[in-house]
Amino acid sequence: MAQREKVIIRCMDCEKDGLYEMWNDINSKTNQEQKKQLLSGHLSQYICPHCHSTRFVDHPMLYYSPDHELMIQCVMMDHDEHLALETFQAIQDGTFGQNMNWAKPINTE
Repeated sequence: MAQREKVIIRCMDCEKDGLYEMWNDINSKTNQEQKKQLLSGHLSQYICPHCHSTRFVDHPMLYYSPDHELMIQCVMMDHDEHLALETFQAIQDGTFGQNMNWAKPINTE
């Protein structure tokens, strides 16, 4: 199941707040629409509902493709390097998803 959360983002142009749906975990098989948006470059794009300016939202994301046996952890520069290392270590140890300090509850809204 995909993990996403809704966050408030302040537009840098008009300085008004807007809602953004941030995807943190995408499975290419079960989240085909989000996979298409990711590959087109639109998944991490925020469009202000007030002035329609756009910006890229840089946030950590895990992409998993079961068909290709591929997992990619995207992290922000320097900030989440420890998170990526912790994730890969947990995958190697077989403990991925168990008591990870960065895991968040799934937002089903």
